[in-house]
Amino acid sequence: MWAGGSFTWPKSTEKNRVLRIGNKVTEKRGIAKIEHKVKGDMIFIHQQRIIWNKDLEGQDEKWGVKEIRTHVFRPPSSRPPASSPSSSSSSSPSDTNTNTNPSKYTNTNKKEVDISFTYTPTSPLLFRYSALTFNAHKIHYDHPHTQTHEQQRTLLVHGPLTATLLIELAVQAGISMRKELVGFEYRAVGPIYVDEQVELGGVWGRDGLELEARQGGRVGMRASATFA
Repeated sequence: MWAGGSFTWPKSTEKNRVLRIGNKVTEKRGIAKIEHKVKGDMIFIHQQRIIWNKDLEGQDEKWGVKEIRTHVFRPPSSRPPASSPSSSSSSSPSDTNTNTNPSKYTNTNKKEVDISFTYTPTSPLLFRYSALTFNAHKIHYDHPHTQTHEQQRTLLVHGPLTATLLIELAVQAGISMRKELVGFEYRAVGPIYVDEQVELGGVWGRDGLELEARQGGRVGMRASATFA
């Protein structure tokens, strides 16, 4: 499963490094680190991807984006299938709200958030995101498989989808403060399910923006954003 990752971008003033639509690019992939966690018998693979504009290929310091993708592998579970929730939200992805003023809820540190966004993921949204990202993992679109083979009560939202929404929230927060997003790090800490409202919020701190994605009071993802 997708466990987390990070992105780093150059400042927009470094125009020759910024990736733009239509540019020819070069990507380099490699394994940055492999970890074995004895507790839970899990293996974490940290995959690094670096992309350059084609004319800057080979100039290590001139990259356009650096990304780390962390995946976790674990043995098959022997737990019985999970049961479905007794009820679910009927909202659609269009039932969203972005608020750049302090919201009515707080993060897990009891701080009132400075920017927030709410939406309800639906099965069509997950199916389309799976198609868009060439992700064939059935946990995102095959409900019976999710219960019988993955021991989850219903479909799971993609970790990268949640990370993408948190990045968008960080971009909006930066615009409101006249700051530019240059770094983003995220970690999945719990499942986020389909058809249930998700709250995303950010709190400004000394080192940037601290973000969370929560569902039903549980934190599904934590992230931090840095700005220039």
